[in-house]
Amino acid sequence: MLDPLVDLLADEPLVLLFAVLAVGAVIGAVSLRGISIGPAGALFAGLAASALDERLVIPSIVGTVGLALFTYCVGLPPAPNSNVPFVPAYRCWASSSF
Repeated sequence: MLDPLVDLLADEPLVLLFAVLAVGAVIGAVSLRGISIGPAGALFAGLAASALDERLVIPSIVGTVGLALFTYCVGLPPAPNSNVPFVPAYRCWASSSF
């Protein structure tokens, strides 16, 4: 019954990626007694998809790009404030060199 769908998802990893994200968003939005799993719904949807067939894999570049974006987003908020202690020292060094 699911063979044509599994074949499509195995042949098109981009469709698989967006299908997992869509199903994960729906799972994460469901609230039971005021508790929802949120973004972890995509994790559970990915686990369910991989349990259907061993051919359902997402290319490794997606994980690499995801890790790079995560690192960038985590480092972005503290970045404007991280150089504040060095500004007075930089001005001191710059003024002493002239």
